[in-house]
Amino acid sequence: MYQPVVYERAPSYNSETVNEVYNECESTIIYHLEQLNQKTSVLGKRIQRDLIDFTIRRAQGYSRKVHYIEEGFEPKDCDREHVIPAKVLRDELIRGNLTIQNCFDSPICYLSKDKHKQLKKNGYASIVPDLDYFFKRYTNLFDISILDYQTKNKVDLNLTLDKHFEKE
Repeated sequence: MYQPVVYERAPSYNSETVNEVYNECESTIIYHLEQLNQKTSVLGKRIQRDLIDFTIRRAQGYSRKVHYIEEGFEPKDCDREHVIPAKVLRDELIRGNLTIQNCFDSPICYLSKDKHKQLKKNGYASIVPDLDYFFKRYTNLFDISILDYQTKNKVDLNLTLDKHFEKE
């Protein structure tokens, strides 16, 4: 009879656990980047690209890190949203414009479910109009106020990606 392999979930997601996740995922991404550069077939490259994408998403999921929240909402009323879509992170990593750590620390926002639907409806589900000024993805579509998730201070929506990474 089939017996699934089951691994216990980590009891908590403390900094030690997150570091372990990041280290495992980083080595996996490095491996797949090397494989991507060695592949000659379109399908082989696509599979490696997809594995990189999956690993970035897993690292972000395990870390449970959130940087921002839409003002006036509680997390339970929001979707955990990649301000820079994961596929954009992956492509910029492959191009050499972002580091693996940048991908892991990319901005995550609790965004109201209604605004998240608007992103999808208006074709912004997997694009960012300006990588440096990442909140343009929101401000191009709607009026919004964003708070720093930890401090609850208002965030300047002209915040650059470099400034976001400096905070990390």
